[in-house]
Amino acid sequence: MGFNSPAMTELITELVAIAMILAILAVCLPVPVLGAVPGLHGEPSSRRPTAAYTVDIVVGHDVYFRPQPLHHDISKVVRVLAENYGANTLYVVYAGQQDFDSALLLFTLWDRIGKQFNVEVIPVVSLVNNTFGLQHRDYVLGSIDRSGTGIILDPRVPEVVAVYRDFVRKLDEAVKPEVMGIFEFNDFSIAWNVGTIPRLPDEVLAAWVSNLASETRARLAVTFQQPWGIGLPWLSGVDKVSLDTYGYIRDGDWDALEAYCRRAVDTYHEVDADLIILDDYGGKLEGWRQRKAADVFRRAGVTGLNMDLMIISAVAWDQKGEDFWSDLLVDGHYDGFYADAFDEVAAIYKEWSGGRPDEPEFN
Repeated sequence: MGFNSPAMTELITELVAIAMILAILAVCLPVPVLGAVPGLHGEPSSRRPTAAYTVDIVVGHDVYFRPQPLHHDISKVVRVLAENYGANTLYVVYAGQQDFDSALLLFTLWDRIGKQFNVEVIPVVSLVNNTFGLQHRDYVLGSIDRSGTGIILDPRVPEVVAVYRDFVRKLDEAVKPEVMGIFEFNDFSIAWNVGTIPRLPDEVLAAWVSNLASETRARLAVTFQQPWGIGLPWLSGVDKVSLDTYGYIRDGDWDALEAYCRRAVDTYHEVDADLIILDDYGGKLEGWRQRKAADVFRRAGVTGLNMDLMIISAVAWDQKGEDFWSDLLVDGHYDGFYADAFDEVAAIYKEWSGGRPDEPEFN
């Protein structure tokens, strides 16, 4: 199409007309206050209820996050979880499964595909990092547990701070998330409890959070918050938390679960609470437990739901010999040992989001 062609002339005429209309609207319509526009990068919005799943950035089944390639098609993962299992949000966890540059490319891909399916992607950056830790042993604080697997980096080391600040800045520029997870609490909690890392002073952890927060305009989130962590002073800048509720659902301790959720709701702007369909040893937590937990969450004022597919895929692999992700993605529906409990969660998610528990649409 040449510059003097009739088609180009018509296109230019249309563009000029559109520009004139936009100019008129700019004059006639009231100018909004920028900070009050819901949904802007880094601003709280009038949000739909969160219906989230937590996934490994490489869609694997290794909860120690050893270096590994991308295992499954991200577009299939997002589509199946959105269309068949009620997801409108995904927490995507980077814990050193690949180097920082590769992780940045993967996050960009997750974000782009998420937008195609109207799914918010919340990047989560963990101090667990085998790839970087294996290259820099003197930067290592300890490991997730006594197996020595799952390297946790030392947030006091200037080089660790520098590389993570650089990564968060690049991630913020690349995908402009509304929310970013800047601390994965569960692995730290495990390591503290078993003594594989030292107890760090509040000032050290506050400095870590502050350093990462300085590189992003996103609202800050913490994933798999523990009951003892509610209200910690070094998490005072956190806006959104995802609660680890496993022990309460496993034990049926509903009163304690409600009290935990209410404390979180009183402390943070947004609270997602965890549904979980199995225990650490492969036992099934039946669907009625998920239904009861969801009722407790509603009473407590929780704003969203979350379910950890990282632990589910790992336990299914280790305890049942199942490849959770391959089963889920081959036809869009998981048919394994925990299927009935997972289906109940999908129904709860659709109800929670204002829909109804329809039959799966993916094929």
